[in-house]
Amino acid sequence: MALMGIWHYVHVKRYWYELTHMVSNEKLEELTTRRIRGRIPGIGFLYTELVQGVPPIFAHLVEKVPYIHSVLVFVSVKTLPIPYVSSAERFIFRQAEPKEQRLFRCVARYGYNDQKEDANAFAASLIEQLKSFVHDESLFVQTTQSQLFINNENIRLRPGAKSAVHVEEKLDEQISEPQHIIQEDNQIYEQELTNGVVYLLGETEVRAERNSGIFKKIIVNCVYNFIKKNSRQGEKALLIPRDQILKVGMTYEI
Repeated sequence: MALMGIWHYVHVKRYWYELTHMVSNEKLEELTTRRIRGRIPGIGFLYTELVQGVPPIFAHLVEKVPYIHSVLVFVSVKTLPIPYVSSAERFIFRQAEPKEQRLFRCVARYGYNDQKEDANAFAASLIEQLKSFVHDESLFVQTTQSQLFINNENIRLRPGAKSAVHVEEKLDEQISEPQHIIQEDNQIYEQELTNGVVYLLGETEVRAERNSGIFKKIIVNCVYNFIKKNSRQGEKALLIPRDQILKVGMTYEI
């Protein structure tokens, strides 16, 4: 019980550290537009425990290595208190700003009786549903913009045949443009999936703050790290091939 209590205590402190130091939207835009010097072919899956937001290890990665993959997905794997989760409801996506950078947040949900698929099947399923998400988001934006355009045109133009033809022509132009963008995005995701998937895992070291008491330093620096070294590693639990792993080191002071 003491070991379990220590593990839970440090794990919660570590989670709150990530939550407190997660990358803000302004910081994320600065990293993607100013700090990143280029994009690497392929898709990167950066694993994090945060369901919302971007973990601080991403900023650490960009500051040390200013190159990221063409498509980057922040993946959070969660086990729900239900037996099974259907494949159609497996992934929940959100797109991070700016959208042209192709950065996404994804929560992969499993039931306690679900069997985790291998890395290749997981990546193919995630990308397939990611394309559906991008398609649905584009259609939603297109429908909203078209409705606003129709309302504005109906107010500005006088009613009549010429007005109706003018609105219909403009509407056709607005519809054709998003469809072309969706097709280009699908081709990009398929190409990057062919280029390969790299799994980015945070190799975080948890240390007690310098002004902490001796008791806390013993618990965090000695006992917790000893338990962590003797526990199952993340790549084994997630069934990730060793040749597709890239570990990013960072120290958390709690």
